[in-house]
Amino acid sequence: MSTKYIGLDVHQATTTMFVLDQQGKVIEQMVMQTDGHQLRERIASITGKKELAFEEGTMSDWLYYILKPVVHRLVVCDPRAIRRMAGASKNDAIDARLLANELRMNNLRPVFHQTSALEALRASWRSYEQLTRDLTRTKNRLKALYRSRGIRTEDSLYEPESRAALLERLDHRELRQRAGLLFEQLDFLAQQKERASQHMVSCARKHQGYRLIKSVPGFGPVRAATVLSTVVTPHRFGNKRKFWSYCGLAVVVRTTGDWKMGPNGLVRVEQKQTRGLNKNRNAAMKEAFKSAAIQAIKASPFQEFAEAYRQRGLAESLTRVVVARKLAAIVLTIWKKGEMFDRNKL
Repeated sequence: MSTKYIGLDVHQATTTMFVLDQQGKVIEQMVMQTDGHQLRERIASITGKKELAFEEGTMSDWLYYILKPVVHRLVVCDPRAIRRMAGASKNDAIDARLLANELRMNNLRPVFHQTSALEALRASWRSYEQLTRDLTRTKNRLKALYRSRGIRTEDSLYEPESRAALLERLDHRELRQRAGLLFEQLDFLAQQKERASQHMVSCARKHQGYRLIKSVPGFGPVRAATVLSTVVTPHRFGNKRKFWSYCGLAVVVRTTGDWKMGPNGLVRVEQKQTRGLNKNRNAAMKEAFKSAAIQAIKASPFQEFAEAYRQRGLAESLTRVVVARKLAAIVLTIWKKGEMFDRNKL
């Protein structure tokens, strides 16, 4: 059976499709309306074994859901890798053909997608995350408004009982009106965030992984739901090092000029190495594990675990990273095994 390689460049109004054979010859090229039924029917009508690729984006979850059943293999690829492969010229046809050809050469880096029972939880988590960002943005605008008038507010700015006095400190009626609107927005977003949080946790409680993650110190209902909805399944990571990299907790070491010529040949140069954490990571996961580490080191058993590293002279910030890495390894292990956290195994 011959294999067809299909590349899609998807936009809100139109989709450009390229179909290549095993030798890279163009079999078909077309532009169609971005309509789920039309896309599904057209790709299903292509004969032979079908492999499909498109870029990760706003519509990738929807496309994966409707097109996965009609192809033998579907790759949602990292768009950053495609940009590095592309040449100077760029348009929809070039992008679609490049996707199809790189899929044929097996050069695409896939982004995890999976149709699962966690779709409701993932949707509720996105609502919670967006409301959290909106709430933070409103707080920053309020703080910037008072800072622009040279008024110190400390943490009392967001407390309802202190708002009347804070409004009186503004010297213009327009500024007081603006601050009042921001306070109203702050209250509304706080209520919406609380509702989204309750719905997210209620969705997460239906899954066993939630109870396993929540048993680890430092993980409350929100953090456990965040990890569950983001990771979906722990079996996508072969070991803890790959999971560390996904969470932004992998140590990156860079050197240059590692060798020099000595009297008897090549000699390795001992030089200071530049270290740091990987930048290509999931921001929500890094925030979840680092904040969980801050909470976990306040009590046993991780309090003693962190203290052992402090006594070795490790800085407090690096100690938190070590604890976060330990928590990530524990979460991955117990989730795979289906066991609750046991402090005696730490």
